[in-house]
Amino acid sequence: MGFWNTFFNSSYMLAVLPEIIRVGIINTLSISIAATIVGILIGMPMSLLALSRVAVIRALGEIAADLVTGVKPAFDLAPFAIPSSLYTSSVPRQMFVP
Repeated sequence: MGFWNTFFNSSYMLAVLPEIIRVGIINTLSISIAATIVGILIGMPMSLLALSRVAVIRALGEIAADLVTGVKPAFDLAPFAIPSSLYTSSVPRQMFVP
């Protein structure tokens, strides 16, 4: 009975549920607001660089945007996610067919 009392104690779960919800809402909102602010602070200068009429500055902006865009596919190449990277990459699927 120790396992069930430890992990499935409904009276304790109901007692702490309001605290879990309150902390979860505060954490979710604070993380999403911080991520939005950081995204705007990083993305706005990069997009303005990419819109420049000077070729060198425009190239730097495009390189920076390509690097940031490539972060997610780089994480897809982790050993546990290699199968998903085969069908989410921009490489044509025919290249993987023998």
